[in-house]
Amino acid sequence: MAANERVLVTGAGGFIGHALVNRLKAESCFVRGVDIKYPEYESTKADEF
Repeated sequence: MAANERVLVTGAGGFIGHALVNRLKAESCFVRGVDIKYPEYESTKADEF
């Protein structure tokens, strides 16, 4: 995936979605996370949630 690419992660508040957000941020992507609940375990690194 190219750096600075915009990505939407659905289910970003869950275990797998949270891990995906972290991976995409490590690759310098702009991440927008959506979910019906806010992340419970730790705060999100998504640019927008």
